[in-house]
Amino acid sequence: MRVLLSAFIGSYNLGDEAIAKVLIGQLEANERIDLTILSLDTGKTAKLTAKPTTRVTKAGFVAFVKELRASDRLVVGGGGLIQDESSVFNLISYYLQFTVAKMFGKPVTLFFVGISPMKTRLGHRLLRKMHKLIEHSLVRDRESAQQ
Repeated sequence: MRVLLSAFIGSYNLGDEAIAKVLIGQLEANERIDLTILSLDTGKTAKLTAKPTTRVTKAGFVAFVKELRASDRLVVGGGGLIQDESSVFNLISYYLQFTVAKMFGKPVTLFFVGISPMKTRLGHRLLRKMHKLIEHSLVRDRESAQQ
């Protein structure tokens, strides 16, 4: 199975990087998974991988669409990704990823994701729409599960 991992990977956020390291390790441990990782810093992220077949590519919308089309599943993982506190554009970005995945018939799985209480009306609306686009989710805390 070809899996595309999208998150805030290759950042300089220690928490996001720690979660990414664990998630990459878990995905690479499965012999049946062929992993591609979207990264803000490909050199830094390549150091987190242990499996020689894991591919790391520069994050961006064009790369996302290309890699998603070649994948069987989209995995979004790690950190407080689903929120509108820092910027509503963050939330819009993930909503677009989930929508494109649905258009291509690719299931979406969330792992260790924080879902913060939405601050804007748009955030609330997008979160309701996102729920319909996610096949499986494992959120990081009770508050996220209640969203």
